[in-house]
Amino acid sequence: MILPLKYRPKTFQAVVGQSTTVTVLQKSISQSRLSQLYLFHGPKGTGKTSVARIFANAVNCVSLTDIKPCRTCEICIKIFEGKYPDIIEIDAASNRGVEDMQKLKENARIVPLFGQRKVYIIDEVHQLSSTAFDSLLKIFEEPYPHILFILCTTDIQKIPPTIVSRCVRFDFFRLTLSEIIERLEYICKEEKIVINDPSLGYIGQAADGSMRDAISILDQCSIDNKVDEQIIRDVLGYIDINYVIQFCASLLTRKEKDAIIVHGQYLQAGGDSKRLIKESVKFLHLIYLGYLDSSLLDDETTKDIKQMIMENVIPIIDIETVKKTLIHLSNLKIYSWETGPIEVDVSVAQLCEKE
Repeated sequence: MILPLKYRPKTFQAVVGQSTTVTVLQKSISQSRLSQLYLFHGPKGTGKTSVARIFANAVNCVSLTDIKPCRTCEICIKIFEGKYPDIIEIDAASNRGVEDMQKLKENARIVPLFGQRKVYIIDEVHQLSSTAFDSLLKIFEEPYPHILFILCTTDIQKIPPTIVSRCVRFDFFRLTLSEIIERLEYICKEEKIVINDPSLGYIGQAADGSMRDAISILDQCSIDNKVDEQIIRDVLGYIDINYVIQFCASLLTRKEKDAIIVHGQYLQAGGDSKRLIKESVKFLHLIYLGYLDSSLLDDETTKDIKQMIMENVIPIIDIETVKKTLIHLSNLKIYSWETGPIEVDVSVAQLCEKE
């Protein structure tokens, strides 16, 4: 079994990084104070659908222990085998029309075959059409007593306020680097995968707060139960941090020629200009955080990078220079560039000319 599926949380206790949401949901079950409409919002890979499934399982399990599905009752067994008919998952991206919501409304009237609740989990609900939302609203206005809806979305701004206001909302947050690394260490121990700390850091940073992405990258890079740093760089297209450091150092000291030379060396090594700008923005942001408070770096980067920034960069560069450089690079519309190399050199010239 591939790692992302094998290590997908099956209980509330296994969910990482969403303690407040998990605690509130557990208490609502233990106190029998369930709503009928829930909205889970947050970035991809943070556990929205997993928690929705666990919640749906828990409200139907007949032998809950410590708000944990028993896995032994008939309902839990059917859910585990994927044969439970009263938990329905709908992908709004492919079922986004008014006809789909009308069909849902007709089926929702039917009482559950086994459990107490019929649970509808609608993933990426923001992709429903406006007319589909109108149909969904009619269901929400007078929901059947046996129905429970869990809406999952990465873009709550696209959901009509009339829908949002009727739901109990839970926000899911990006996982910190330390939370991702800790989970990866556990998986590697369980799977007997050999991996070093720098490699864990590379994967954690590349995942950008998504546990699912982190585990997928680990699975992809694991060959014969071993993860090599070079394989990670090749798979991720990972840029050598030294190019980023040299490029940013040249920009911060306004050494135009040096920045152009580093950019050229990076291109000769097979790099991409847009990637250099993206990684430089991330690095400058780390420096900015270090100026504000060194503890802000703890969950954003590895110990080696933090030490290098605090000891070798911050003492010699003032924060105003960092802010101006960061703002300049952040404002570059790199996705509209036709080439990249020329635009980078021009942006370097513009930045250095301002001084």
